[in-house]
Amino acid sequence: MTSSKPQFTPSLAPYTRIFAFEMQQSDLIIAPHSKDHQASLITPSGAALLSFYFCGAVTEMTNPGGRNPSIRIADPTGGITFLIKPKNKEVLSFLERITPPIFVAALAHIERGDKHIKKHHDAGEQHANFHCIIDTLAEISRRERDNWIIETANLTMARVETMYHHLAGTTAPIEKAPDMEKLLVYMDPARSKNHYQTSVKQLRVLALMADNALEQVKPIIQDVSEDNPMADHSSTVLSLIQEHSGPRGVEIITLAAVAQKQHQISEATLLETIKTLINEDEIYQPSSGSVKIL
Repeated sequence: MTSSKPQFTPSLAPYTRIFAFEMQQSDLIIAPHSKDHQASLITPSGAALLSFYFCGAVTEMTNPGGRNPSIRIADPTGGITFLIKPKNKEVLSFLERITPPIFVAALAHIERGDKHIKKHHDAGEQHANFHCIIDTLAEISRRERDNWIIETANLTMARVETMYHHLAGTTAPIEKAPDMEKLLVYMDPARSKNHYQTSVKQLRVLALMADNALEQVKPIIQDVSEDNPMADHSSTVLSLIQEHSGPRGVEIITLAAVAQKQHQISEATLLETIKTLINEDEIYQPSSGSVKIL
């Protein structure tokens, strides 16, 4: 376990797996010690995050070929908006070739924002907004996305368990796989607990989030076609698209909110269904981030 003031080095820090929901709950930024270092983000489960590995479905792209391009990627727990630097030509070229929704894997890092900064007594520690910056981006399969969910859920649960022992003031050893033990070194439970006022109830919420995410993992069934895994939601999604479409169709982000509220269809399930319907020529995309019935 690290001390309360970890001295992270970008070349040594691993890419942490983390769900969107936990990122959305995080706001504790540790300022970089020099221009050669990155800012880090302390999360409610105690992760000390410099760079992270995130998988999900691209739901929206903004100005992929213009100024300040960004994309939104959703996992079963929520979505994250990522910025792309103008010098990252490889990622920008990739965005020009794809049509959402598709599954992608992203390696990204944290950069501190400039607004609403409040300095704490501990030098370098700040309550601030932050940006997620894409380093690399690649298309992946549904199964690869599912594997990421499983690994991320396991790592989240290991951090939750570590935080629980920290709250209880115990030092009982927790058995973990060697590779997970290595990743858990990059934790700062003391700062996390002090900033988020961590309680057992909060840890239960994170554990439930990880458990719910696993429900989106499709079991591997031998000799069964995977061509149409979301057929049971197709008619519902088609009806919603028809009901809420205007002259240019309906935005996927609007559709996701309606599907969740009215039919308890998660964002990830909706995106997989949309992808299937596009492949079957039931719907099309009149513009990025929107769909319309053919």
